[in-house]
Amino acid sequence: MAAGSIITPPQTSKALAASLLEDCNTLLSEITFLQSHLVAIDKPNTIELRQFKSFVQSELKSLNKLAELAAKTDTPIGGYDDDDEAGQDEAEIRVLHSLRSSNLPFYSSVWNVANTVVLV
Repeated sequence: MAAGSIITPPQTSKALAASLLEDCNTLLSEITFLQSHLVAIDKPNTIELRQFKSFVQSELKSLNKLAELAAKTDTPIGGYDDDDEAGQDEAEIRVLHSLRSSNLPFYSSVWNVANTVVLV
């Protein structure tokens, strides 16, 4: 990423859900890799990862459910002209809010800090 560039968040719940799901799956694979590595070097209990991994797996389940809802409401906000279809905007807003309230950024931050500490 170039210095000074601005990150624009996805505009639809479907795009945000896809992005969060990808990030969550990446985090889970990194946790699983570390667990496998610890087993390979005969130190499986050196770092307790089960509870953290369980939290991330729960978040993945929540994100999958939200992704299903997002697929049903995949419309940019303000994309309708009729009052009858305004409910679709409201559903999109609710799903976007839920996705933006995900715990995944927190879990990713914890993981990044833990990696920094382990590598030092």
